Amino acid sequence: MVEVGDQAIVKPGEKIAVDGVIIEGTASVNTAAISGEAIPVLKTKGDEVISGSVLENGYLIIEAQKVGEDTTFARILTMVEEAQDKKAKTQKFMEKFAKWYTPGIIVLAIVIGLLFWDIKIGLTLLVIACPGALVISVPVSIVAGIGNSAKHNIVIKGGDIMEKIGKTKTVAFDKTGTLTKGHPEVISVKYFTKEEQEVLRLMQIGERYSEHPLASAIIKFSEEKIGVINDIPENTTIVTGQGLSFNYAKTTYFLGNEKLLRDNGIFLESEANYIIETMGKGHTLVFLADKNGLIAIFSLF
Repeated sequence: MVEVGDQAIVKPGEKIAVDGVIIEGTASVNTAAISGEAIPVLKTKGDEVISGSVLENGYLIIEAQKVGEDTTFARILTMVEEAQDKKAKTQKFMEKFAKWYTPGIIVLAIVIGLLFWDIKIGLTLLVIACPGALVISVPVSIVAGIGNSAKHNIVIKGGDIMEKIGKTKTVAFDKTGTLTKGHPEVISVKYFTKEEQEVLRLMQIGERYSEHPLASAIIKFSEEKIGVINDIPENTTIVTGQGLSFNYAKTTYFLGNEKLLRDNGIFLESEANYIIETMGKGHTLVFLADKNGLIAIFSLF
């Protein structure tokens, strides 16, 4: 049993079981089940992590700060359980209805049975008129709906909310990018100094050894456009939190975020408006460049 202060090692594909702080390692952490954030977040030493998150790649050693019922994931489970106890108006009405209707039917069945002196008639009336299925169907439907929503990472706070959802015509979300499929996809590409075929070829080659989720999306996009490229990069260097650099055909390329390019003397002032506008839509940008300047910008969502 893990206690506060214990250290937990988390490997790729494993779910983080405690709330804590990273004391060693660097990894991409998928928090979609907890925060709704589709793009995995890079976590490194000193960062906090929450239970229920999944490690995409790398490894982490975490010092537990909250365990058991105190963790974020446990509190979400508690919310789901409490939501199932919150009764909708329909459910409350059916319970009141059954409180009077059921005893009435039992009494009526007895009276009919005695009146005709035939127990079969009384039992037939009891079976036909019993509201059991009707009364049970309402709470079972609500509990099933709340439970199924929780499986899809949606927490509904009670049966009354379930009823209101059925009448909802407009939904407002708190931030751009909330509505996603849960995994990034390439939305658009802006080309500068090279043609589409060459850019997609370089991107596929450059991302060959990367485990980042954005890399998988870019490789998939490239393969769909130009097929599988078997060439491999040389001297690939992963720069934590920025991207990577690689050599191909005697040229060094930089593939990552704006900071990676800036640290290598490549500046993007002329594309500032495009970058601000695209990022304002909630898109994530991946840049491809060489020492001569920017080659392409991939927009992912």
